[in-house]
Amino acid sequence: MTEPAPQDPGWINAGRERRIARIGVGIGLAALVALTLLFWATDLDLYLVAGIHGREAASWPLGKKFPWRTLNHFGAWPGLLLGAGALLGWICSLVGFARRSWRGPCLFVVLQLLMGPGLLVNCITKNLAGRPRPYETVHFGGSLPYLRPFEFGNPHQGASFLSGHASMAFLFMGLFFVVKGWPRWAALAGGLAFGLLVGTARVLGGDHFPSDIVLCGTLIYTLAAASSLVSHSGGGRRNGGTAAPGA
Repeated sequence: MTEPAPQDPGWINAGRERRIARIGVGIGLAALVALTLLFWATDLDLYLVAGIHGREAASWPLGKKFPWRTLNHFGAWPGLLLGAGALLGWICSLVGFARRSWRGPCLFVVLQLLMGPGLLVNCITKNLAGRPRPYETVHFGGSLPYLRPFEFGNPHQGASFLSGHASMAFLFMGLFFVVKGWPRWAALAGGLAFGLLVGTARVLGGDHFPSDIVLCGTLIYTLAAASSLVSHSGGGRRNGGTAAPGA
């Protein structure tokens, strides 16, 4: 009587990562729907922004104070450094200056930067949604109407939806699908906290509504989860479960 062949640990890990990514996609989509309904059913955006807007039409006093002013100016830099480091690591893995196991995770991070903050946020939603920024709306001294999230206005007229600065900060949440053990949870919590901090700075400066921030974070996380699911579903079956991003 022969014993059954042991399962490949790589295949087991790939299956676990697929389940984690699948759960992540479900959570992200559910949060996206729930938050969108919340901002459509209430005037929470206007209520929150009105609470921080100064008495004068163009004041936004809190956004001019430390640390919000600093976050407003430099909040996107850590995400850029993350992407640049990942690109360098990927190149080094190709030419033999770094371990080959770096290739998948580094490429994953680079693609998240290009697809999330690059394509989804700055190329598509900002240009096509046409949502005026708070300081551009009639409620806060501007001349344009207030639009709810996913209520599309005139393309290229208003760039409030989504937040490019916050998307760069939320990018760190995608590391949840790259690293393992407790660092993955630290990346998720840290990326969420950093994204909300940078987003708060943008809201306090009158550049974005709160919904621009939380929906941006939700979409960036969901995109990372979906990318991880596709990566492990395709590469895992072809290569015995050792594909990126968790290779």
